[in-house]
Amino acid sequence: MTPISNHPVVVAVLSLLLIATLILGFVMLGSHWIRNHVYAFALQSWLIACVSVLVAVFGHYPLLFAVAGLTAAVRGVLIPYLVVRIIDRSGVGRESDPVLRSGSAMVVGALAVIFAYIVAAQIQRQLPHLLPLGVLGLTVMLATSMISFLTLSLRTEALSNLLGLLLIENGILAGEQILVPGMPFLLEIVILFDLLVIIATFAVLARSLHGSVGSTDIRKLGKLIG
Repeated sequence: MTPISNHPVVVAVLSLLLIATLILGFVMLGSHWIRNHVYAFALQSWLIACVSVLVAVFGHYPLLFAVAGLTAAVRGVLIPYLVVRIIDRSGVGRESDPVLRSGSAMVVGALAVIFAYIVAAQIQRQLPHLLPLGVLGLTVMLATSMISFLTLSLRTEALSNLLGLLLIENGILAGEQILVPGMPFLLEIVILFDLLVIIATFAVLARSLHGSVGSTDIRKLGKLIG
């Protein structure tokens, strides 16, 4: 990341993109409307694609152009389209019975961000060469992952849990572009394939739940047994 550190304007733009990525994670955590989760995920994916382009140009990692294109096309367009189709077929528009209300969930998410920053700061003490942008990238990666786990824990709709899993992948990708931009391109291909498998699995799960019990509430999974 040394070439990027020589461009303060680029560092500032990357920092804004990372912060916006984290804020969109809060949108997914706080909103009960599933379509809002999809739109937030799509926009987040486009922001991460922009991060990849900037790192590719100013960090001299040409393979990140391909990563940016795949991120925008698959994460930003294809996956949201597939999830919206699942929403339309299931007829589920929002969380009907969340574990926590939006305000309480946002407070817990804020505490997770603070914890992530503390961990990143401690890592920086052990790795003095880690630049402030790297600390921010690590904070966003850890915080987004924890927000994802909160989404999985606090949401009861199968589609909300699907988007929570997808958010984990976005958080890892966002931090990865800053911390290890030279990660092999084939690994990103594998991750994208993994995302498509997750979507296919949840599509089958949502259809089975809706057909058997009339809803996609994961608390009713036990009724599918037998």
